[in-house]
Amino acid sequence: RSEGIFGLLRRAGMIYTEHIAKFLMLSAFFHLPMIVLTALLLTISILRVTEQLNDTAGGVLLTVVGLLLGLATAFGAYLIIGTITWIVSQSLAVPLRPIKLRSALREARSKWKRFLGTGILTTLLQLAFAIVTCGVGFLVTSVLWTLVGPVVMMENVKGWQAIKRSTLLVRRSLVTSIAAVFIMFIIPAT
Repeated sequence: RSEGIFGLLRRAGMIYTEHIAKFLMLSAFFHLPMIVLTALLLTISILRVTEQLNDTAGGVLLTVVGLLLGLATAFGAYLIIGTITWIVSQSLAVPLRPIKLRSALREARSKWKRFLGTGILTTLLQLAFAIVTCGVGFLVTSVLWTLVGPVVMMENVKGWQAIKRSTLLVRRSLVTSIAAVFIMFIIPAT
C-alpha cells in the first residue's frame, strides 16, 4: 500500500530541507534563460512605450520573444522536474552518498533533446485540449501527464510513449496524483 499524499509530502520535505541549497541552485541555473528573455521583453516594452521602437517592430519582437519565453519555460520546467527526480531517486537509493549536482546535470544534458521534444509536445497538446474543452482538458491533462518529466528522465522514453506511461502511472494512484497537482496549483496561489 502506498503512503498517500501526506507520506509523500513528509518524505519530500525531508529531502528538500536537507538539500535546499542545491535544489535552489539547480532551479536558478535552469531559470537563467527565462530571466534573460523576461528582461528582453521588458526592454522591448520600454523601447516601444518611449517610441524609440515603432509599434510594428515592437509588436513583432514582443511576439517572438514571448513565444521563445513560453518554450523556454516549458523546457526549463521539464529539465528542473527531471533533474530533481534523478537527484531524489539517487538520494533514496543511496541515502548516505552526498548529492552531486554535476552528475545530475550531466544526466540532464544527455537527455535534453528528449525533454525538449516531449515538453513542446505536451505543452501544445495541453493548450489544444484547454481551448477545445474550455479549460477542463488542461486540468485533466495536468493530472494525467504530471509524471512526463520524471518518465523521460528515469525510463528513457520520449514523446507519446512518455505521455502514455505517465497516464498509466497516474491512474495507479489517481487520488494521490490529483492531490499532488492540486497542491502544486494552490501553493503558488497563496
